[in-house]
Amino acid sequence: STLADNKAFELEYTAKERNKLTKYWKKSTLYNKKVYKITNAANVADYNKYLPTVELMAQSFEIKSTLV
Repeated sequence: STLADNKAFELEYTAKERNKLTKYWKKSTLYNKKVYKITNAANVADYNKYLPTVELMAQSFEIKSTLV
C-alpha cells in the first residue's frame, strides 16, 4: 500500500464501545521522520458506503516540504 507516493501501512478493524460496533480503516506512512495518518471510522452498517470516498481522498493525499 502507498500514501503520498510512500510505502504505507493499512489497518482495518472493528471495535465495540457501549454496545455500538464501529469499523475503522487507518493508513499511515513515515516521511522525513514524521508520521502521517488517515483514519476513517463509521458505524458498521454504513462503513462500506463511505469507504470508496475515503480511499479516493487518501489517493489524493500529498506531502509537501515546509522548509523555507
